[in-house]
Amino acid sequence: MTISRELLASSSRRLALLGTIGLLPALVLAQAPTITGFTPTVGPSGTSVVISGTNLSATTTTVMLNGQAVPVTLKTGTALTVRIPAAASSGKLRVTTYTGTTLKGTALSAARFLVSRSSSAGSTGTTTMVAGITAAGGYSTPYATDLDNDGLIDLLMGDANGNITAYEQTVANGAFATTGTVLTAGGAAIKVTNYAKPAVTDLDGNGLLDLIVGTGTGRQLLRYEQTAIGAYTFTAKGALTANTATAPGTFAAIGTADFPRPSFTDLDGNGLLDMLVGDNDGTIVRYEQTAVNAATFTPKGNLMGKASATATTFSTIDVGTVSKPQVIDFDGDGLLDLLIGNYNGNIVRYEQTAVNSTTFILIGNLADSNGTIDVGTYAAPTITDIDGDGQLDVLMGSATGDLRRYEQAAAAPLSPLPVELTSFIAKAAATGIQLNWATAQEKNSARFVVERSMDGKTFTAIAEQAAAGTTSAPSSYRYLDASAAALQAGTRYYRLRQEDLDGTTSYSPVASVSRSASALASSKLEVYPNPFASELNVALPAGSELQAAKVELLSLTGQMVFSSQLALGAAPQALALPASLAPGSYVLRVSTAASTLTQRVSKR
Repeated sequence: MTISRELLASSSRRLALLGTIGLLPALVLAQAPTITGFTPTVGPSGTSVVISGTNLSATTTTVMLNGQAVPVTLKTGTALTVRIPAAASSGKLRVTTYTGTTLKGTALSAARFLVSRSSSAGSTGTTTMVAGITAAGGYSTPYATDLDNDGLIDLLMGDANGNITAYEQTVANGAFATTGTVLTAGGAAIKVTNYAKPAVTDLDGNGLLDLIVGTGTGRQLLRYEQTAIGAYTFTAKGALTANTATAPGTFAAIGTADFPRPSFTDLDGNGLLDMLVGDNDGTIVRYEQTAVNAATFTPKGNLMGKASATATTFSTIDVGTVSKPQVIDFDGDGLLDLLIGNYNGNIVRYEQTAVNSTTFILIGNLADSNGTIDVGTYAAPTITDIDGDGQLDVLMGSATGDLRRYEQAAAAPLSPLPVELTSFIAKAAATGIQLNWATAQEKNSARFVVERSMDGKTFTAIAEQAAAGTTSAPSSYRYLDASAAALQAGTRYYRLRQEDLDGTTSYSPVASVSRSASALASSKLEVYPNPFASELNVALPAGSELQAAKVELLSLTGQMVFSSQLALGAAPQALALPASLAPGSYVLRVSTAASTLTQRVSKR
């Protein structure tokens, strides 16, 4: 077989390019997970979500949603089934895989899972004490989690003496045990300086939960990691560190004012965890992971807010003496809510100014039928759903050491929607943003109007499609946004405006999709050599999976001169072009289910 000089040169260029990817072994790169999508895209806590992709099965496969571990109930190499936990917030899903202690890789979903709520943002007038749970020495600081992944809520109680005790539900959706388990590390009870303030996340994505504890007057944040998945015992990992302002890249223990109170989320949707630390002066400092799965942070400054939606100026959020932050999408509108307990015993609520924003709008104090909620001195909130009814429970510690429960009021019942939307997905494709949505049934449905936003706040109609009218059968729809705006780097937001025959309208949840500059650079066909003498090789853009494709070669006047159906992916394949093909310029067109790509080629 004769190999052309052009092909040898092109192969050399390809090998040189591969050599610049990095120092990771090719096998590790090949085993890194990818996420191609998930379904459904919206649902309440308890929803089973199937994540599709590649390399999703390993010794340890963890999924995180806004800093909260998501239980994996079933896994294969191409799909993960997860259960959305109590008090989850809308956000992107991150998958991290390990084999033993070896990190295989991590992947972040392009779209967000939207957590719906069946309750309002207010609370009922009923306040109940959580029986049998009182913090020793007072100043109860609760944190709701599930340490052993058994579906029963573990309530961690930090106290004034610096201890942390775990109380677990005796049955699903039931009461808590009155006898707790003191958390230990290295065979001894975990004990910090005083006034223990616990929070739980998984910083490195290895499936072992991290317990982060504010140390009271110790002014540090200590990290403890589970000794095994599901364990109530921990290994001390030392103080969390952050880049120093004077010497970036040099890390020092995070020093705070007295009584640091941590909370974890992902405000900007970039897959890096944000640690929000409440300060004794009423402000909140934000730190962000230095890299995915890192246990080190970069200071981002005080959180900023404004007094109302119409206000034009932002200032440092300050709730007076003491701030104990908790982040959740409280009302299910896709915007994260910042709930802050303060020394006066109140909970002050702020909401994001836009999706993925790090600034907030003041909403006001949480209230019940008796007025502003007040637990006396020192309000320390954590949020969960104790009884599994879809209405969030706000559990509040106080200076007395008691634990009080407030539950959201049920939202007013809604009349059945004329259209039952089951999914709405936005995905970056080589030729634009591909939107797919499906309905379970429709009644008197006239059309779907596709709306796009560049900032998550202001939406503009860009297209419309006729709806099915009235049908009890499932229906599916597709639209490709191939506009210049859709092809630019950055994040785009989409929603559907569904219009009935009588003019009634309703809106879908917002779907977001990001397109990076590097992805744009690699979203073209790979064709070589070009010009070619006899053999022409073609491949889909880097990262593409093997899929059915139609490959066509057309003259510049549009005449078809070659056509072939084949399974094509990111690996190049040689086209069996006719030997009689005349020299000249042609258009190579490759069509898949997701997109159509073209490139001009020449034969010498």
